[in-house]
Order: sequence, then C-alpha cells, then structure tokens
Amino acid sequence: FGQPPSAVPRSDATRIGQGVMELTGGAEFLFAGAIAVAVVSTGLIHHFAHREVSWLSFLTSLLGFVLSFSIIALVPFDVWEALSAEDGKKGHSQVLVDSSWELIYWATFLLCWVLCPLLIEYEAAGDFTVYGRFRASLHRNAAWCAGYFVAGVLMLIWFTVDGGIGLRAWCIAASNAWGLLLSTVLMGYGLVAVPRHLWCLANPSEQLATSYCN
Repeated sequence: FGQPPSAVPRSDATRIGQGVMELTGGAEFLFAGAIAVAVVSTGLIHHFAHREVSWLSFLTSLLGFVLSFSIIALVPFDVWEALSAEDGKKGHSQVLVDSSWELIYWATFLLCWVLCPLLIEYEAAGDFTVYGRFRASLHRNAAWCAGYFVAGVLMLIWFTVDGGIGLRAWCIAASNAWGLLLSTVLMGYGLVAVPRHLWCLANPSEQLATSYCN
C-alpha cells in the first residue's frame, strides 16, 4: 500500500516535534522569567513606594521596572539562540526573541515619550478637576513636543545639506546620542550624589543640623 499524500514522513515529523518542543521550552523560559521579574518588581515598588501614591503612578512605575528588568531574563536566552545558530543548529525560538525585543522597545518608547510625561505634568498641575489637570498636562507636553520637533527638523536640514546624512542614519545617531548623554548625566550624578548622601548619613551631627534647618 502506498503512503497517503497528506501524511508527513517520520523524519520531518520528528524535526517538527523537536522544533515545537524547543519553541515551547523557550516560551516557558521567557514566561517564567517575565513572571519572576513582575513579582520582584512589584515587591520592590510596594516596599519603597509612598503609601499615598495613586494606583496609576504605581502601575506606571511597575511597568517601567518590569520592562527594565525583563532584559535580564531575555539576554541569556538571546545569547543561547545566537550560539546555537553559530553551531549550525537552527533556532526555533528566534521569532519569539525578536518579538520580545520589539515589545520591550516600543513599550519603553511609549512609556518614556507619551505616558510618563503626561503623568508627570498631570500630577504637577494645580487644577481641581481631572479634566483640567489632563488638559494642562496636554498643553505643557504639546509645547515641549513642538520645541523638540522644530529643533529636530532644523538639525535634520542642517545635517542633510552639510554632510549628506539621510533620515535613517540621523535618527539612529540621535537615538544613540540621547541614550549616551542621558546615561552619562545620570551615572555622573549618581556616582557623586550617592556617596555624598552616604557620607552625610554617617555624620550624626550634620544630620541633626540638617533636621533643625528643615
């Protein structure tokens, strides 16, 4: 009797089964890492957050912590996929890894440039109604966004006319420059402010004088 046309050969079925198992194992690893990161982040924020903070601020901070710490769970699996590809083993979970990186990138992008600025200005607004505070937040952020847009267009025109740099190359350079500048400023401030704060905490007399002044 001949083999049915729709039947899958044993070797192909074995390879498909192995690929599904590897994909399932990768998904389980990433999901377990994401759950662990969410639990740890929730515990940290709940421990250090002020008790009167609003639930929206708490969830926004939690999202930022989860997106930042999720890299710890994603990087080892991504490295393992890359090493498997170099050894000639086809990675079946590369699509999952790529999708996870894209999710982290775009979620962080929206969080940093849309949600956090709106929430910061919303909390700082002095209006008495939710609509008024939200309108003030939109107004202030619109002014900042307009300033960024005008400055970006002027710099883009200058770079294009002067050096022939395209839009894609300029966006990559601007993104890297912004990240490096922000990291340098924050790390420089932390390297100075944190030891100085610890030094002040070790001096009871100075702490007492600061408390009297405050």
